[in-house]
This record gives sequence, C-alpha cells and structure tokens, in this order.
Amino acid sequence: MAFYSPPKEQQGQYRYDPATLEHQGPARLFPYAGEDGVLRYVLAKLAGNLLDQGKLSQPWSLLLQQVESNLRRLDQTWSYLTTRLVDWKVFQSGWLNFDLPPDEQFDVNFVRERRAMTEVLLAARNAATDGGNQAEQSKSRFYQVLEQHGQSRPAVIQIHQREGGLSDREFAHQRLAGQNPMMLRRIQPADQPLLQSWAGQACRLNNGDSIDLVRAAAENRLFVADYPLLQTLTPADLQPGRYVGSPIAAFYGSQAGLEPILIQLEKGRVVTPSQNRGEADSWMQAKLFVQVADVTYHELISHLCDTHLAMEAFAIAPLDSCHPPTPSIVCCVPISSSSWQSILVATPSCSAKEPRSIN
Repeated sequence: MAFYSPPKEQQGQYRYDPATLEHQGPARLFPYAGEDGVLRYVLAKLAGNLLDQGKLSQPWSLLLQQVESNLRRLDQTWSYLTTRLVDWKVFQSGWLNFDLPPDEQFDVNFVRERRAMTEVLLAARNAATDGGNQAEQSKSRFYQVLEQHGQSRPAVIQIHQREGGLSDREFAHQRLAGQNPMMLRRIQPADQPLLQSWAGQACRLNNGDSIDLVRAAAENRLFVADYPLLQTLTPADLQPGRYVGSPIAAFYGSQAGLEPILIQLEKGRVVTPSQNRGEADSWMQAKLFVQVADVTYHELISHLCDTHLAMEAFAIAPLDSCHPPTPSIVCCVPISSSSWQSILVATPSCSAKEPRSIN
C-alpha cells in the first residue's frame, strides 16, 4: 500500500498552502471565497492598515471610518432581510453567497426556526415592557406570551423560582452540571500561596461549622474554580462598556455535597457567605461575578475555541486534500455542516467593537 501524499497545488475554495501540511503548517480558512474574495480581502486589509498606522489625513480617515460603519450596518440589515425572507430560497442559495465556501450556509429550515423563535421572543418582550415596570408582573407577562405560542418556560427559570434566586446550592451545582463543568478542580500543592493569602478568612458551612482551609486541602475536600486566562484581558480586548474579571471561587466537599465558602474577586479582596447579608448583598454580587467569568470562559474557550475552532481543521482540510473524498470524510460531512458559518458569525461578535448580528 502506497503512503498518501497531499496535493501540491491549492484546490477549490479552501485557501491555504497544501505543501505546508507535511510540516504541520497552518490550514486556516478566511471568509473570502473565490478570486474576487482575495481582492476584497486585500482592499479591506490595506484600508485597515492605513487607518491603524495613521498614514491618512484626517478627512480620509473620517471617510474610511464612516464607510466601515455603513458597511457593518448594511451587513446587519442584509442579514436581517435574508432571515425575514428565508421562504424565498434564493436568499440562502449559492447565488448570494460571496463569503463562504460552497454549501456552508445555514440550512433554510434552521433559519426559519430562528425567525419564528425571534418573532416569539420579540412579542414576549413587548408584552413584558408594555404593562409597567414591576419586575414580577413583567416576567409573568413575558412567559405567558411564550406559552401562548407553544413554548414552555425555560428550565433555568423553574430552577430560579424553586431556589428563590441563585442559591448557594444551585451555584455549586452549576460548577458540576451547568453549561461549563470543566473549571472545578481540587486544590493542588502549587496553590499553597493562594491558601496562605486566605489564612485569615473565617469560613463556615451552612450548618455553622468552621472550616480550616489547610486541613480541608490536606483531606482533599477543598476545590476551586478559577479563570486565569481572563486575568490578562484589558479594556481594549472587550466591547465598550464591558468588564470581565478573573475571580476564584472556593468550595468545600461536605457530607451534604459541594458548598461555596469563599470567593476572591481580585487579589486582596475576598467575600464569604456570612458577609453583608442585607440590602447590599456582597455575597450574591460575588456569585454573579463568578457566573459572568464562567459564561465568558465557556463561550470563548470551551465552546468556540475548543469546539468550533478545533473542529475547523478537521472539517476543512480533508475536503481540500482528499480527492475523491474517502468514506470516512463523507460520513463526517453532516457533523461539520455549517461549521464555518458558525465561526464566521461568532468571531466578529467576540472581538469587534460592534457585535455582528445575523437576525
């Protein structure tokens, strides 16, 4: 049996250098399909570089900035129109596909379902805001409209009502069975400096028992959820007006289950459940601080990076290097369908100053 050799020339719409595959070079798509896409890519990069490097006079800089803003607005309007007019299949066909490789658009049925759900959510939102600003009444009207359109109340709302908000039990439960159960870990010997910084904290369980953190760590009962990759984020990395911290939440494994005992919001600032019960509940604020960091890490790292972006190489490279496709690749096509469309939609909304909408 002869060894497989990748093609030496670029094939199809997938733009990378096949020769680099033999030494593990990049095999990354970019959203400009076709030779005309290369020209659009070059022009966009040239304009961006001129602006970033300050090589244009102020009138030209202002003009290019206005053009970019108008193009983003036009792109959002076009996405909205193609969603509203999805019943005209031409809008989801290859005739109007300038940015994606062939057959990478969202399926027509998927867009129809998205449109229907958007209409239901808009009707529910309007019902919630039209009858006053009382929180409980607004929520009641919102969910009534959902149920009138055949939609059930989300499970998370039922949990919220059962627990009376974000209870300590539910907060711990989400570290194990929530959307991002990958962050909880047992405290390690390398975490001794962290334990020492918490030495003066009085930690108690719900039943009132005091916790010695050093002893709990030695008994393998102390766990933390931390987000070190978020520590280096700067305001320039985020959308205007947004903030994401890098908290550390500590949990104790008791006979009753996992219990949160401490949250470090930033170095030197620690909150425990016994602090500030009242109108300004700093413990609830600290838990919400962790929730924001958790969902941010999940969307950017666990979901987008470790799933979509990691799958991209496997979804794209074989289609360009195996001709004709092998049976295993043919079997994987339904799994990777629309993978690049998801990446194209997600990436600008995570990094651009103005999030991109596909409604």
